Amino acid sequence: MYALDGIKVTDLSAYIAGSYCATLLADMGADVVKFETPGGEPFRMMAGAFMGWNRGKRDVVVDMRTQEGKEIVYKSVASSDLFLENFRPGTTERLGMDYETIRKIKPDIVYVSLLGHGSAGPYRTF
Repeated sequence: MYALDGIKVTDLSAYIAGSYCATLLADMGADVVKFETPGGEPFRMMAGAFMGWNRGKRDVVVDMRTQEGKEIVYKSVASSDLFLENFRPGTTERLGMDYETIRKIKPDIVYVSLLGHGSAGPYRTF
């Protein structure tokens, strides 16, 4: 038995910070479903590192720019306890994955936005 058994995570993160965060949740027993774009996360080119930072997760490839793709993510959100993203500022709004939209689907969800360079500083778009 693990601390986060029974907790479901919808993971839209990429690269190190978000991926590692979700991996730690999986290590503690959470059921983490990672969503990637059809081309795959760019970090996959470093296979060993990618696998280390994404162990313990289930992976779904979906184009979140399409309505069908959005619906697949929304279905996961409806049964999740936590939503994790680390997109650049403005991306979640364009994709329809912003806090207000996700909260309408699952009002009690924990929404985690993990930004490596912050949401308002000079490096926010990196």
